[in-house]
Amino acid sequence: MIFIQRLFALFRNYFHQPTRFFYNLFDKKQAKHQSILVALSGSQNDGKSIAIAKNLIQKKTGILIFVHVLEIDLKNPLDVEIQEKTSYGDKILSEILKKQRIEKYNHKLVLLQARDAGPAIIFEAANQSAEVIIICDQKNNQQGVFNMSKTIKYVLTNSGCDVLLIHT
Repeated sequence: MIFIQRLFALFRNYFHQPTRFFYNLFDKKQAKHQSILVALSGSQNDGKSIAIAKNLIQKKTGILIFVHVLEIDLKNPLDVEIQEKTSYGDKILSEILKKQRIEKYNHKLVLLQARDAGPAIIFEAANQSAEVIIICDQKNNQQGVFNMSKTIKYVLTNSGCDVLLIHT
């Protein structure tokens, strides 16, 4: 009988102190990262991705890498510069500097050209030694149906680091 009472007391004390149990999961010092890659699409949801990245990065030593990938069709050579796409990509990256107030953070702005955005994002994350990739998915017009783009499927299945998918 005493054994059962002690066993019950052990479980009761363990589960009535959840802060000890979940301490490592919610420790703010452990939640900060050194390198975060944010994949930008040029949509309104990029602001949410950047706000989350600013909360997850170590402010003094961490680096935020903002990447926008220009997808080039197969009919064009990969190294050709298409002025419309390049100016659109530059506009996306320059608006980040103006609107999101990232001057206080160490950051890089990267504009890439590739056939598909998914492999380019993974390659850049590996080159920059990113700990986390933050990517945002957009709502589809069909209600109740969740369809991921081919870029997000590729990043989720082939990433060598953590991926934070934001679905809005």
